[in-house]
Amino acid sequence: MRNLKLLFILLLSVSASSLVAQEELKEATLTYEITDISSDDPNVNQQLAMMKGSTMSILLMEGQQLTEMSMMNDMVKQKMLMDVETGNMDMYMDAMGQKFKVNVPSQDSENAEEAEPNIEYFKDDRKQIAGYDAYKAIISTEQEGKSMKLTTYITEDLKFDGNIIRNMPGTNKLKGMPLEYTVNQPQMSMTFTATKVSKEVDASAFEFDKSGYKEMTQEQLEQMGGGMGF
Repeated sequence: MRNLKLLFILLLSVSASSLVAQEELKEATLTYEITDISSDDPNVNQQLAMMKGSTMSILLMEGQQLTEMSMMNDMVKQKMLMDVETGNMDMYMDAMGQKFKVNVPSQDSENAEEAEPNIEYFKDDRKQIAGYDAYKAIISTEQEGKSMKLTTYITEDLKFDGNIIRNMPGTNKLKGMPLEYTVNQPQMSMTFTATKVSKEVDASAFEFDKSGYKEMTQEQLEQMGGGMGF
């Protein structure tokens, strides 16, 4: 699966910041679907076609957040277990039979000195998502000298006391919770759209088998991704 390393790097961006809204979800299950995925490279586009329709579940319970994804007919499975208070996260990845664990520390302190984001709201651009009224918001900022832009649709009806979008400064300043967002990386973009917001949580999901995973840094896993063909 040549060029799927781009996909792996993109998935590391999934999962980021506490939001200001109204009804606070202390225990919840959010289900998102990949509704659009594309690349500037036609060859990569063919490989990415199988990703469309994949789902991501975010479970929040007792100060812990679990994000689960299964992609490419279960060839790649990913679980991200995060402490909501500290922001520290352990990522468990089973990629084509090889299992890896990566600790991803909170980025709050890392991004504290970044440029203040610019947020534009377009309240005339609205749509219903997962039963909630949502409107468009665009965040523009710079990180490590690079310009970054995130297009999202938010609802002010909900506050999610966890993290949804990682590696994008400014999401904690949004007026509402993202129900749709597009993550952009060089040569690739992926759109997640919420399909269900539930106040019920399957507690057993947090007790998954954590044995057999090889621990490594995020940088080491990215480098290995190229050698694995994704």
